[in-house]
Amino acid sequence: MRPAAAAIVLIAATARAQIDPRGALLERTGWDAIAAGQGAAAARAFRDALAADPKNARLHLGAGMAAVLERRDADAKESLERALELDPKLARARALLGQVLYRLGDLSERFAPTRR
Repeated sequence: MRPAAAAIVLIAATARAQIDPRGALLERTGWDAIAAGQGAAAARAFRDALAADPKNARLHLGAGMAAVLERRDADAKESLERALELDPKLARARALLGQVLYRLGDLSERFAPTRR
């Protein structure tokens, strides 16, 4: 590969790796809404951000937290499990999933996330 072509490939890869400004704004809006206790606004922001970046574990965590605020435990469980699939070391998702499973009465599954 020519040096110029290699540089173009590197620049293109770098550009793709940069954060989408709209997605970053939606994520910030979602976290701000969570901090303010506004579950519905947070859910909308994270849903829109996930449409652009579905493999972002932090966005799934935020969607799960928003669902918890709205007491949509089944949705929270799904979002938090997806966050952990994408990033198994995401401790906040693991802890919140345990609380959600407890609220759902699923005590057998409650401790499974801590064993992984």
